[in-house]
Amino acid sequence: MRQSMRQSEDDYAKKLDEMNQRIQQRPLLLEQDTRQKAVRELEKKIQHAMNIANVTEQDLITQQSSTY
Repeated sequence: MRQSMRQSEDDYAKKLDEMNQRIQQRPLLLEQDTRQKAVRELEKKIQHAMNIANVTEQDLITQQSSTY
């Protein structure tokens, strides 16, 4: 009985350690939001540049497929 309780406690401690490691590695919500905003802004800039150059996504796909 004591051995099974000890095993359960060890399993619980191991799971807690794994959870804490995942939490430590994950970016903060503020950092996630900042990254998402940066990606959206970059996508807007690229789309704007493509509009000015009169280039569509299909043009890029066609050019990429003809390159290979």
